[in-house]
Amino acid sequence: YDSERTGGLPSQVNQGTFTDPISGAVAHVPYYANSTHQPFLLNTDRDDAVFDTLKLEQSLELRYTLPSGMVLRSQSGFEHIDISLVQDLDATSLPAQWQFRRVGPSDNYYSQELNLLSPASGALTWIAGAVWFYRDTPVQSSTYNGAAPYSLDAPQTSVGTTGSVQRLAGLFGQVGWRFTDALQLQAGLRENWDNNFN
Repeated sequence: YDSERTGGLPSQVNQGTFTDPISGAVAHVPYYANSTHQPFLLNTDRDDAVFDTLKLEQSLELRYTLPSGMVLRSQSGFEHIDISLVQDLDATSLPAQWQFRRVGPSDNYYSQELNLLSPASGALTWIAGAVWFYRDTPVQSSTYNGAAPYSLDAPQTSVGTTGSVQRLAGLFGQVGWRFTDALQLQAGLRENWDNNFN
């Protein structure tokens, strides 16, 4: 179990310049004039900026030794993550833009690995296995304009739900040959199938 609460993501206005593609003039980003112009010195108007993270991790390992000395091993994992973020988008003391973002609440990670291991004794040892992983991470994001009080009921300038899905499967094997008491040769192969969506 892991719970973290910080004062949000510290940010500053970009101090660099760019060329305006329409006028060709050298310009600064919006809100540049209202920034501190000093590294690491913040002047946000949000006193309620927050970055809340909650993680729950659970794992289970099962082993069964066969009469031959080979071992069947199962490793299962589950992780739940819930993140809430309130941040000052303009990064200045102006009551201009702020954002509420939620990662979750169903940001869940599932993993499973199965192994067959040779007996530990003997000059020749090996392991064969398969692994599977799945993650679905929804992200809800809302942007607001205006000053305090900062309410989630305020008019939103943009609302979006995005996220990512990750799937992974793999097969692997490894062989070890101990040809002296001090030296061992190992060789292994692994094939992965990855499928990611954003």
